[in-house]
Amino acid sequence: MNVDEQLAISKRYAQNAPIEIPESANMKAKSMNDGYEQITYKWSDETYKYEVRWHTRTSGAPIDQGNTWVIQRTIPGNGGNRPQSFYKIGESEWVEGYKWYDAIAARKAGTATPEQVRILDQGHWKE
Repeated sequence: MNVDEQLAISKRYAQNAPIEIPESANMKAKSMNDGYEQITYKWSDETYKYEVRWHTRTSGAPIDQGNTWVIQRTIPGNGGNRPQSFYKIGESEWVEGYKWYDAIAARKAGTATPEQVRILDQGHWKE
């Protein structure tokens, strides 16, 4: 697939995202080493940096997961403050990045708590 085809597909998918993706967002389509397809959209506003990813089912994900969106926003660091990342898991609910990654690790290990399952289920927005 050439660059123009990737751009056309990325723009079409962005119209169906669970969050508004501005036309000015940087878009990148990629076949990942783990065997899944991913389109990444990145942009910033006055407060946050956003990274929104559409991807096909990843290894270790539930069989019925299908294609999903993941929405991340980061408060950039400044001076002595480190960046803080959050993942959207509800209409107005965001969870800290470390909880998101802990939930992924627990699911892969087969030890996910009900809360971790909820975080991942609600944070993977169905296509």
